[in-house]
Amino acid sequence: DLGLAGTVEGAGTYKYGERGTITATPKENFVFTGWYLDGHLLSTKQSLSFTAVKDANFPANFANAATVNMPGGSDCGYRIYVDSADSEALDSLLNSGRISLDDIRNLNADKAGSTFKVAKDSKVSFTVELKDGYEKGDDFAVKAGRTVLFANKDGKYSFTANTASTMVSISGVRKIEPTPAPKITYTETDTGITFTATGEGEV
Repeated sequence: DLGLAGTVEGAGTYKYGERGTITATPKENFVFTGWYLDGHLLSTKQSLSFTAVKDANFPANFANAATVNMPGGSDCGYRIYVDSADSEALDSLLNSGRISLDDIRNLNADKAGSTFKVAKDSKVSFTVELKDGYEKGDDFAVKAGRTVLFANKDGKYSFTANTASTMVSISGVRKIEPTPAPKITYTETDTGITFTATGEGEV
């Protein structure tokens, strides 16, 4: 039901050759996924401009929204890069102004996480990049809800946003502890001075 999922402005009668623009706005808990013509996707932008040359019907497609919560924080030791999240729904979010390109495609962990919406049942893929001075511990884990995710050969983690809200969590990232400098001691003898280094560092 279009009335429940969203609204469309700009529909009506246009003169031949006249330029027009129609705009779709999703309601709460919905996302706009695209304009269609004869079953083919025309655009995922919320506003569609056209020149009237014949009668045309552009159905606006909306979908139930799913919220994705990504972790973050200045001291978390990693950054998250979301590289795909159902391109149609993702592009519509970008064009709606509700989320910026930096927020969705290059999530900065220094922003203490990010929350965005995608079409329900869409696939979300992302990579995890460790910051300098951090490493993965033996207990490193990436989860979507309670499901443990495993990276593919390209290092990407993926899940299907099939619930109203999915919380992504990352654990087991730890700060690399610096190796202590060796302790140098010396002993004077009749034949000279003997130096001794103790510790794990290099002399």
